Amino acid sequence: MKTLELLAPAKDFECGQAAVNFGADALYIGAPKFSARVNASNTVESIEKLTSYARLYKVKVYAAFNTLFYDHELEEAEKLIWQLYEAGIDALIIQDMGILQMNLPPLPLFASTQTDNRDPEKIRFFQDTGFKRVILARELSLPEIRKIRETAPLIELESFIHGALCVCYSGQCYLSYAMGGRSGNRGECAQPCRNLYTLSDSNDRILIKNQHLLSLKDLNLSLYLKDLMDAGISSFKIEGRLKDINYVKNTVLFYRQALDRLMEGKDLKKASSGKIFTDLIPDLEKTFNRGYTDYFLNSRKKGIVSWDSPKFKGEIIGKAVKIFQDSFLLDKTADFLSPGDGIAFFTSEGVLTGTLVQKVSNKQVYADHCGLIPPSAVLYRNQDHVFFKKLKNSSVERKIALNLKFFEREGVLFLEGVDEDGLKSEIKIETALIQAENPLKTVENTKKLLERLGETIFYLQESVFDHENPFFIPASALNEARRKVCEAVTRQRAQKTTCPPTTVSNVQYPIKQIDFNSNISNRKAACFYEKRGCEIIEKALETGISYPKKRLMTLKYCIRFELGICLKNKKEPNPDLFLTDPKGNVFQLVFDCENCRMELYSK
Repeated sequence: MKTLELLAPAKDFECGQAAVNFGADALYIGAPKFSARVNASNTVESIEKLTSYARLYKVKVYAAFNTLFYDHELEEAEKLIWQLYEAGIDALIIQDMGILQMNLPPLPLFASTQTDNRDPEKIRFFQDTGFKRVILARELSLPEIRKIRETAPLIELESFIHGALCVCYSGQCYLSYAMGGRSGNRGECAQPCRNLYTLSDSNDRILIKNQHLLSLKDLNLSLYLKDLMDAGISSFKIEGRLKDINYVKNTVLFYRQALDRLMEGKDLKKASSGKIFTDLIPDLEKTFNRGYTDYFLNSRKKGIVSWDSPKFKGEIIGKAVKIFQDSFLLDKTADFLSPGDGIAFFTSEGVLTGTLVQKVSNKQVYADHCGLIPPSAVLYRNQDHVFFKKLKNSSVERKIALNLKFFEREGVLFLEGVDEDGLKSEIKIETALIQAENPLKTVENTKKLLERLGETIFYLQESVFDHENPFFIPASALNEARRKVCEAVTRQRAQKTTCPPTTVSNVQYPIKQIDFNSNISNRKAACFYEKRGCEIIEKALETGISYPKKRLMTLKYCIRFELGICLKNKKEPNPDLFLTDPKGNVFQLVFDCENCRMELYSK
């Protein structure tokens, strides 16, 4: 039976706990240091608290430890890995291969998407080296994923299915470091890809002025979960370690329900335990997104970018047909809006701005700053007050199935509890055996008492009376036995599991000469590659090597294709293209048409 995992982001303990409650099978959370999201780090104590909570539901917790290290940080990094192990994490997500030269605890290793995982032979290398899982590049198509599965059949494959997209191949972006010293490979990306740029050519013609030309829409592969599974994906990952708790709740519940529908009636199972009880209906349009795309999963296509704004516009609600200082008229009845809703629009200068709804009367919507709304402007709702109120107040519980059985043994009554994972407890009921005067009524009352699992993590799936003549059991004795059974099974669920040590093999690396793109920033990483037959030509840019003529980005996204001026099959010469940011920094775009890639260089 194939196991599918829904993997959710945990910015902190609260977001992680919410992800568990709303249906995640696993979580990934930033370590105190050396995480690719420096602003989403957590203390070891907070991570331990989360692993203890998650373990009750067989939800795994993976620590993101996926930056590059410098030599002076190696000892600290190794100590921190051991602290994370003691805190109960289930795997370590890494980028820096120097970690494999350390004295490691018995923890599975996952190759971060920062290791640029798009080549089948490279992923086979990770498999043969000893990695348990590889997190694939977001740019891969279904045929490419299938090829990877064929080439590396034993390693687990994890794929992003939702959230923000980096425009550059992960681990290959040096733009933030080149522009301001903040390296994405060190968890400090300043996101220059979300900035405004002007596109011009070598004839000094301006083609597009002041647009967010490198800003992609967000990924949404909810329609392709089965395709991904069939291609070899077993872990479905939601991006968002910097997102708020509402995003986590909404997206996790949406994909939990989608995967449950996919698994229903098939030889498939989820990777964790428990059932979600809720009346909430998730809606991916309600929480942060830049518009959605399936990116390159099915084919290369136009419309994968969000040039007008990198912010959350929201859902289109209509047009403003008349503007007043304190209100506007919508082109339809506005009774679906509520006070507190957020309204977004583009000003006449093309800047996305917004306001809050104060009052609604038929088509007239009262709000602040209405004078900024241009005539006939398209309006969006980027905050649905009613939806978020439901998200906050709706009852959501995750419960473990528990079967209870009464039986008699040698004149003594016992209550046995077995949960959905087969964990068992048997409690002796301290009471005299008195035959029930009304057996049917006794059984009915006993079942009602058993259903009162209250604040426990269980719900009653079935109760069985394994004797012919039911006995009368005082409510106090029954409650005590039920409590002890639940506590005993809960203690078993809370126990830490142990992992076999990772065996690191010295298989040959598929590339013999490696440059700065392999991101070698310390002596242990250099040793790792040298042991595997590599000649190191250059170390990481972050070590201080000169970069003015280096490739700062490698992208599958192509601005020529987006504009309909692809160079493939064209013989006539075309002028070079350049991007200029508001500070005057100029970058040349180079087009590798044979491999269908775009590259960005500092001019």
